[in-house]
Amino acid sequence: MGGVVRQRGVAILAYLIAGGIVLAMLGGMVYKVRQSGYDKAVTEYQPKIDAAQQQISALGEQIGVQNRAVQALAAESAAKLKRAQDALKAGQGAAQAARSEAERLKVLAGQPQAPSACPAQAAVEEVRKGLRQP
Repeated sequence: MGGVVRQRGVAILAYLIAGGIVLAMLGGMVYKVRQSGYDKAVTEYQPKIDAAQQQISALGEQIGVQNRAVQALAAESAAKLKRAQDALKAGQGAAQAARSEAERLKVLAGQPQAPSACPAQAAVEEVRKGLRQP
């Protein structure tokens, strides 16, 4: 009986080895099929991938140009705002000076004039005095 078990073990071992070889061959064939499909896909899609990468690079460069243009516009806008604020400040100062001068002249107009050779001469002198002040 021991010989029968031993023969069955050898037969099972032979079947296992043969099955392993068949599986290895099938695995090799599957790998080749997958590899050929991969190569076909790479061949088919590589030009599309390259074109997409070039388009991405071009768009990136465009974005860079636009960002620099936006920065330049922002700097220009800030400079214009500063000039406008300076002009507003100067205008407000001039308006205050004009209001002060108008008030001074109103006060002068309300005062009685002393008789003199030319009544307008004193008023002209007062106006000229206001013009000389900074």
